Amino acid sequence: MNRILVVDDEPHTLRAIERIFLDKENVELDFADNGATGLEKVQSFSPDAVLLDIAMPGMDGYEVCRRIKSNSSTAGIMVLLVSAKTSLEDRLKGYEVAADDYITKPYDPEELKAKAGILLRLKQIQDELKETNLNLEALVEQKTRELIKKERQALIGQMIQGIVHNLRGPLTATSGFAQLAQSILEDCISKAGDYSKDLERDLKKIDGFLNDNLTAQKRLEQLIDNLLVKGRKDASPQKTPLDLNKVITSELNFLEADMDIKHKIKKNLNLASDLPSFLGLYSDFSQIFCNLIQNAAHAMKKSPVNELTITTTYDERNIIIDFQDTGTGIDPQIIDKIFEPFFSTKAIKDTAQEGEPVGTGLGLYTCAEIIKSYGGEIKVKNVPDKGACFSILIPTSLSG
Repeated sequence: MNRILVVDDEPHTLRAIERIFLDKENVELDFADNGATGLEKVQSFSPDAVLLDIAMPGMDGYEVCRRIKSNSSTAGIMVLLVSAKTSLEDRLKGYEVAADDYITKPYDPEELKAKAGILLRLKQIQDELKETNLNLEALVEQKTRELIKKERQALIGQMIQGIVHNLRGPLTATSGFAQLAQSILEDCISKAGDYSKDLERDLKKIDGFLNDNLTAQKRLEQLIDNLLVKGRKDASPQKTPLDLNKVITSELNFLEADMDIKHKIKKNLNLASDLPSFLGLYSDFSQIFCNLIQNAAHAMKKSPVNELTITTTYDERNIIIDFQDTGTGIDPQIIDKIFEPFFSTKAIKDTAQEGEPVGTGLGLYTCAEIIKSYGGEIKVKNVPDKGACFSILIPTSLSG
């Protein structure tokens, strides 16, 4: 059963929309006559789509939409803005708050049903993709447990565990970018021929998302290839000179598929313009940076200030990369254990509450092992009143 929430302060509009969907057996409706009540119904009714009037007293539709889309637990709900405002500026303002579509009053009932139907199908596809992703993660974890059972204490087994663990980031990004591209494509279809500038802008967005999706798939292929080798020394990929500044910025762009990282965390980059290039494998350092950025995001979940500062510099001995977060810091009693395999302060997936970060205890261990193979090291320290700082040190003698 598809659930639609209708938010409008005009009683006759609510009744009219109820009549429009009266013949839809697979649609359940609920109603709210103001923005605040609408947000409460979003939580209690759990709609798949919201038909949202813009011009309402108190909290207007733009603000309601912004709150729905900025909350990670409700961001997947499809929002159709309904308004008598017909200007391009009003439409663009709706898209700025992440509305999925826009229809102007007076509207044709069949058009309203068609647009609502498209959004409901998109929500269904989105939920199916999410379920597929969760099933794939479960399969990965199952295979991982089998590998550890066979050779739990072997270094190769632990390294394979780490690689499998880090498949989650690219898998999540692939799903996210596909959903975004698909949503905008449907919007383009509904607007085709009306506003060429809008269409051109949206097509460019689709192109960007699909390019990011391709990048994610290439990373997956590279990580899976690493599963097939018996150890790092047996691997044959050719090392190339890496601009670590570019790897960092690329990884941040990639991780913006995570809405919390994109919208809730301020990113400060202090990157040395003359940082020496470094001879290494791109997949190694993208994996390390991805893990440290995600860990920083998890550490700031309950922090009043969410700010990540990444600094690169170098001296005569080392290239130095610092990841400074404003989280809660690390308990001094466990700070010496965090790079050990299978040690984690995060909940196990099966016992985690909704939205709570989960872990296997292999992410930081894998980072440390990769850095160690380059002759470097990774350190961590608590910064008073500022969270924790992870520092990577790589010998400058390996500069490309």
